[in-house]
Amino acid sequence: EGMNTRYLKTDSAQQLIMEIDNTFELKELRYHENKIMIQSLLMESGPVNLLHTKEVRRIMEPVNTTKIGKRRFSIGVDSLFQGNNSLRTLQQKQNNLAQRNEPATDSSQFVTQSTSVKSEHGGIRLSLSTVEVDLKDSIKQIKAKVNSLTFNQVNIKNNNLTALVETGSFNDIVINSNTMKNPQEWMYENYPTAGINNLKARVETNGNLIQVNQLDYDPVLMRGNISGFEFRPLKSKQEVLDQSYYQTNYMRTKVDSVSFEEFSIKEFLEDTVLHLKSLYVSSPTLEIHRDKTHPFFSTDIKLLPTNAFKNIGLKFKIDTLQFNEGKISYTEKSRITEKEGTLHFTQLQGTVTNIKNIDLHENDSLYINANTRFLDSAKVVLRVKESYQDTLGGFLLSTNVSPFNTSILNKALVPLVAVEFQSGYVDTLLMHAIGREFISLGTMKFLYHDLKVKFLDKNDTSRHSLKNQLLKIAANTFVIRTKNTKRLGTVYYERDRNRAVFQYWVKMILSGATTSVGAKSNRKQVKKYMKDLDQRKLPSIKNDFTF
Repeated sequence: EGMNTRYLKTDSAQQLIMEIDNTFELKELRYHENKIMIQSLLMESGPVNLLHTKEVRRIMEPVNTTKIGKRRFSIGVDSLFQGNNSLRTLQQKQNNLAQRNEPATDSSQFVTQSTSVKSEHGGIRLSLSTVEVDLKDSIKQIKAKVNSLTFNQVNIKNNNLTALVETGSFNDIVINSNTMKNPQEWMYENYPTAGINNLKARVETNGNLIQVNQLDYDPVLMRGNISGFEFRPLKSKQEVLDQSYYQTNYMRTKVDSVSFEEFSIKEFLEDTVLHLKSLYVSSPTLEIHRDKTHPFFSTDIKLLPTNAFKNIGLKFKIDTLQFNEGKISYTEKSRITEKEGTLHFTQLQGTVTNIKNIDLHENDSLYINANTRFLDSAKVVLRVKESYQDTLGGFLLSTNVSPFNTSILNKALVPLVAVEFQSGYVDTLLMHAIGREFISLGTMKFLYHDLKVKFLDKNDTSRHSLKNQLLKIAANTFVIRTKNTKRLGTVYYERDRNRAVFQYWVKMILSGATTSVGAKSNRKQVKKYMKDLDQRKLPSIKNDFTF
């Protein structure tokens, strides 16, 4: 009970200070032939202040023990790692540079980095089962087996991130001085036994917040679970959108739970392959906000999924991804009305299989089968099959929407485009299409009756101007058919490759709808398609909708 230790070694620039007024338990200590072995060591403290830094100036400062209060466990280590310069030489270089106000850029000069670990109310509990120290040949080799390393209200901060570990423990860890310098070797030594229990943490990095309410991983069963996951920017939605000159997305993701099975850490360490047999996501929520009153600009090519997977540096393979009770909401501030409208999908569930960028075979494809409720009303079924081998990123897209009243669209259409459905009922909406990196082609069966639209004043959607009344009459009389009982529409869309795949899918559906209602001609759409094939020198799309 109670321990006071101080250690200073300036030649190798190391410093160790320990004060413990809580628990220090040692059951057995052996020394034989320059070997030290410790059996069952437990060190426990209250508030923790752990500092690791690579800054030369702190080494020569005197130890101030008055700053270390009771119930505090403190370790500080200072080290040099550049060249063969001595401490005095490097310190003299630093002083000379400071006098000349010059930056330390030479490779032989020191590098300053720091990591601090603090805890005002909790602490760190370390429980060791065995410690072996070999002192032969003036080389210290240490190997320790850690029963548990438990964190309680610990703050960690360095130049890149700030983290709070509220609770959590790492169990059955091996610490070996021979492998600690190589993270891959150290992880390989630990993967069969090291586990994580009840880890609750909050991390702030690169302007984003990552939060986990509970993380558990069992290395024996190769199974893990994450509860209460959240990812979002640290800034508010309005700050993100207002501070960007060009259009940008504010995105927030929350997930009730994620569980994974047969996660092979061994395969990851040996072949750098992330392989998951199955991944289950429960109640995912995705919120997207976009301000379209800002100009759009992007030079990045947004590849379709299978080609995008191939460009990811990490090799990965997920056999099955299942999700249920999901929700996606998209809110847009319209450049037409300068008002916000929202589209949302609820009760989202489905399966994605064959997600990978390795072990690609002939006829390999990515499969997506999902269904959801659009605006809490219409049931939507989506099926996608995308080839891994087609250099043009070919995919089949099929969607089927249950009957619905067009009035459900008004909450989004009125603020976004100042258009309102006075009446209308969709009887059938069924689309089959083939998409590629550049163009898509297909057919749509969009049957409806009693369809009437109304155009509103974009500045005040409660008003009806004379111009909009004339547009309404023209649209309902000459442009839009009030009913369609048999006519098939043509799906044709020239893709904007600077936009994401989801926007591509939506535009494909809208292109089929506009030809079905008569706003565009099928014949003109096919003519544009043939012209586009000729200009881009692309092969024609065959009407093969086999899934």
